[in-house]
Amino acid sequence: MGAQLIGAERAGNQAVLNTAALSMSLIEAVMSSNLPHVTCQFALADVSEAHALAVKMRFHLGRAHSLMATDAAGLAVSWSAWGD
Repeated sequence: MGAQLIGAERAGNQAVLNTAALSMSLIEAVMSSNLPHVTCQFALADVSEAHALAVKMRFHLGRAHSLMATDAAGLAVSWSAWGD
């Protein structure tokens, strides 16, 4: 279970980075093409929402990690021992 959690945390970090980079790329593309300011606005809004959700996911995974460690300590077991 520990490896799954660490993998999810790493994927969450990558999602935050990727959505931030995508937002930047969208804006740079509009600016460098001298397109109207509102070009890609709806796409940018959706990417920004996805970014916010990725940040929220990262928060919840971190909190779950902490809670799993606390629960395991209360049971006097290693949290990585959870599972089959």
